[in-house]
Amino acid sequence: MYLELISELKFDEEDYDNIFEKFKYHLKNSKNNKLYQRISEFKDLENERELPNIMKKLVKNFNIEELNTLLREIVKNEDFVDFIQDLFLEKLI
Repeated sequence: MYLELISELKFDEEDYDNIFEKFKYHLKNSKNNKLYQRISEFKDLENERELPNIMKKLVKNFNIEELNTLLREIVKNEDFVDFIQDLFLEKLI
């Protein structure tokens, strides 16, 4: 049920831009330069706006260790998590 609810959320261009800018800012400023370098190798991700397509590309090109590292980077950034939660709540309302 929750996955259906999340998949129903509609994000506009500005939402995606905000998400990616905050995420890129976090990665650039993280202590994990290797992860940032690895993600920046995929230039076609910058032009992608559909989350399922982005996830498919990451899963296809990253090993499990890199994906785990990426997830840890996201989860430990409270500002980014709060931003995403607020955005989801805004879309639900």
